Amino acid sequence: MPKFTIGDAVILKTHPFQETIHSIVISGEYLMTPPIMVVTEVINHDEDVDPPILNKYKCVWFSSKKNQFQESNLLETDLRRLEIEGTDYDNFLPGSLVALKTLPVELGKERSFMHSELSSNSSKKTNTLSGLLSFVSPIMTLCEIKEHDLEKGSKVSPDIKRKKIYPDYVAKCKWFNAVGEKFSEELLPLASLMIIMEPDNELLSILDKAIKEETCINCLNTILKPLQLSNRSGIYYITYFDYVLNRNVNKEVSEIIDPIVISNPFKTHAPIFKKRKKGGKSILKLTTEVETLLNNALKRKSKNYLFIKYQDRFGQITTRTLSNYEVIEGEDDLSPTKDLVKYLRAFCHLRGSDRNFRVKSIIEISELRLAF
Repeated sequence: MPKFTIGDAVILKTHPFQETIHSIVISGEYLMTPPIMVVTEVINHDEDVDPPILNKYKCVWFSSKKNQFQESNLLETDLRRLEIEGTDYDNFLPGSLVALKTLPVELGKERSFMHSELSSNSSKKTNTLSGLLSFVSPIMTLCEIKEHDLEKGSKVSPDIKRKKIYPDYVAKCKWFNAVGEKFSEELLPLASLMIIMEPDNELLSILDKAIKEETCINCLNTILKPLQLSNRSGIYYITYFDYVLNRNVNKEVSEIIDPIVISNPFKTHAPIFKKRKKGGKSILKLTTEVETLLNNALKRKSKNYLFIKYQDRFGQITTRTLSNYEVIEGEDDLSPTKDLVKYLRAFCHLRGSDRNFRVKSIIEISELRLAF
């Protein structure tokens, strides 16, 4: 029995990736990293002979340098399987957008290289990551699906032809060849392809409008502020600031479910200053203090996330998103007399654990329009 079947993603054993581990950063001479390939034909030597004859596999990949598909015949002992999510072939129709099924893994490949910064009295070395996109499949238009033509291999010897396993269906695909500045076509096994889903134009419009108007969106159990839309090899992505995680996130647009647009992510905010007249002069009067908002938030039955701007003991100012909070008294570790001060004890979503914050060191505090 052949170890691999048509449509399997395979790599040479010299490749750093493992069957289910595709996130390994490639260092050293990255140009020697071989492509991720797909099996398109099998020569099955099933005879019981000594020594045994190894099965052979025709494999295909895309060369970005030449802007064309390449093939190679490789022995079973040369190869290792790479696990890639399957595709529902019922969705393949003429006019569909497709790509070689290796696209997501090739897009995710990264390389690292050492970067040195030299000055008159010191040097600093850092590792920098960048994409390794040598074998990324183009996005293609599916022109036609048909059964494999066995007569095409008529020049093959009858013995080899008997042992060959061909794909059941092949797809004629068209893409723009940037090197030749022309459109090219290729026949590929249907099992070697993945479909590129059409984007939700209504959702894209909502996100684009939120970016332009600087509004926020409530979805995915968080509040997000859309920052940028991008298209990476046919797949749309949104970069946004996540107010719960308190960091920027990049996600496929298709993962944004049931978005609700909100103009302001905050329900309440402190401190609040209002302009007042005093002695004929305009002055700012503090009307809502940090502790007042905090006490009101603690009294609510349905508690919302807190978003704080905080100055730590080293004078650094950071922002944190908190849940499961309470105010407790504790010794002031910055005071030699260890006086009792109020601490806001809460789960910090930036650090992923409980943290203590001196209430007097909270510069600003807001309640998100989101309960936990």
